[in-house]
Amino acid sequence: MEKEYLHDTKKAFDRASITFDEEDSSNGILQWMRHQAYKVYLENFSNGDKLLELNSGTGIDAFYLAARGISVHATDISTGMIDALRQKLSVENTGSRNITCADVLSFEEIAKV
Repeated sequence: MEKEYLHDTKKAFDRASITFDEEDSSNGILQWMRHQAYKVYLENFSNGDKLLELNSGTGIDAFYLAARGISVHATDISTGMIDALRQKLSVENTGSRNITCADVLSFEEIAKV
């Protein structure tokens, strides 16, 4: 049974999934934070590595890493976010062969992966 706070979180991110990429890309602070995270990723992971991404959202980070040869298995509690990621996978070629999606899962259900 899904916990109430996770149900509310899922609903909120389902709603946000529609405009998530646009809002993310237009927010300078988020872009700066993402750039900092990418530096850490690339210091610690390289071509051929495999990662499990929790709370992947629409796959922004997964696509960045996959384009660098890092395989990513993406998970998220939000059906909307995973649907957006799957939609991107159907149209984008850059590294998408290195991305797989799990069923919609919260981080608390990670043992199912």
